[in-house]
Amino acid sequence: MSILNTIIFLFLSCFAFYNSNSGILNQIKQEKKLWHYLMRQILKFFILCKRTRRSMQKSFLRNFISPRLLFIKRLENEGYIKGYVALVDNKKIGLPLIIFCNVSLAVHDDEHIERFKEEIRNIDEIMECYSTGGIYDFFVKVVLKDLDAYNQFVFEKLTKVHGIVKMQSSFVLNEIKNTTVLNIPKNS
Repeated sequence: MSILNTIIFLFLSCFAFYNSNSGILNQIKQEKKLWHYLMRQILKFFILCKRTRRSMQKSFLRNFISPRLLFIKRLENEGYIKGYVALVDNKKIGLPLIIFCNVSLAVHDDEHIERFKEEIRNIDEIMECYSTGGIYDFFVKVVLKDLDAYNQFVFEKLTKVHGIVKMQSSFVLNEIKNTTVLNIPKNS
C-alpha cells in the first residue's frame, strides 16, 4: 500500500468516526465528488507538513506502524503468537478425506511414549495429535485423498508406529465448524 493510499485510508477512517459530528458532513455534501475533497485535504496536509515523501513515510512508520510492530514482536517473543500460516482448503488440493483416529499404546512408560510421539511427528499425513485421558491414549487427525489412501496409510505407516496396540477410526462426513480464532476473555 502506498503512502498516499494509507493516508486516504486513515482520512476515511477519521471521516467515518466524525461523520456524526457537526460541520464535516455538511462540507462534504457541498462537494461534487468526495474524491476531489479528499485529494485537496491530502494536498493541504502535505503542504502544511512541508516534508518530502520519504520523510512522510518515515514519519508514518515511526509514529503509526512501529509501535504496533513492536507490540506484535513482544507478543511473539512472549509466546502469545506461535507463528503465521496460510489456511489451505484441503478439498481444493485433492485431500478431501479427514479421519480422526483414537490410538492406545501397549506400554505407558516415558521411553515408549516419547518414541511414539517422535514417530507420529514424522508422518506427513498426520495433521494433529493430542494426548488424551479416557479409553484411548492419543487422538490423531489425518488428511488424505480417499479411502484407498487411508487403507495404505494404516497398513504402511500407522500400524508400523512402535507401541500401538489398539486403534479406532472415525471418518468426517461433513465439516460443521473449523476455526483458528480464539475467543479471548475480556479480563485477560
